[in-house]
Amino acid sequence: MQDYNRAFKEALSSTRLELVLDLCNRVKPFDLFRSPNLEQQVILSLIQQLGRNLLERTKLKCDYLQESFDYLRPEESVVREHGKRVLQHLVKRIDELNCDPTDQFAYRTVRRVRMLATGFINEHLV
Repeated sequence: MQDYNRAFKEALSSTRLELVLDLCNRVKPFDLFRSPNLEQQVILSLIQQLGRNLLERTKLKCDYLQESFDYLRPEESVVREHGKRVLQHLVKRIDELNCDPTDQFAYRTVRRVRMLATGFINEHLV
């Protein structure tokens, strides 16, 4: 099995979004998130970085973001300590987007991510 945790951790620590996106292009979200050694801090960092400018490479970013919420574990200390702030920042970025409602795919996809983030906060991090 691939060491996705290490690969994503290295890409995320570079703070170069293009490296992260390149890795996301090569690894399916399902394969990453079902990886047994995937750390919660990697998921939170991925959410944080993919939340940047969601109107570029929207499908790729939103596919990962939508899948990530199913694998965040609110009982873990890193999620309890940092999850709410990371997800609130994602929601704020989405709210600040100038998303054209006539672009139905981008509009719906980004709004769905917002709904999932808000739902996770309200259900697990209040």
